[in-house]
Amino acid sequence: MRVLFFSLLLLVSLTSVASAQELKSVAVVDLKVILQSSKAGASIKQQMNKKQDEYKKDLESQQKKLSDAKDALARDRSVLSPDAYAEKRKAFEGDLGKLQANMRGKKNSLDKAFSTAMETLQTQTMAVISGIAKEKNYTLVLPRSSVLVMTDSNMDITQDVLSALDEKLTSIDLKF
Repeated sequence: MRVLFFSLLLLVSLTSVASAQELKSVAVVDLKVILQSSKAGASIKQQMNKKQDEYKKDLESQQKKLSDAKDALARDRSVLSPDAYAEKRKAFEGDLGKLQANMRGKKNSLDKAFSTAMETLQTQTMAVISGIAKEKNYTLVLPRSSVLVMTDSNMDITQDVLSALDEKLTSIDLKF
């Protein structure tokens, strides 16, 4: 059994050595750094923050109106007939439901705009990585997150990719 195990281990090792010899040049890219530090990535973040702030102000304003309406409803409870109170309460609950639906719609709009923009950024990043790989004859480009140990820092082409991407794409307009 041991002989079989070591034979298989030797076979796998020899296959790995042969495959490694076919890899002429390997590069590593930190995609997280690129997506966060690129001009286009910063543009996406800035637009998202601006829109989130707008939505937050709008929500606070609408919540204030609903809070005032709730207080008025509580004050009027003793003076209104049960039917009139039930009707006003139903209207209040309808307004609350509309606010919740409105906020869900805005959140979905934000999520969709962000996803679309990030997809564009990732596509452009992959095109830049591909171009650099062809230009420098890299056989394999790996994401940094998949690399356990890297003994040669020259394998990291993150800054080259970042520079090329920033030249190619400075911003991405979000469509809300």
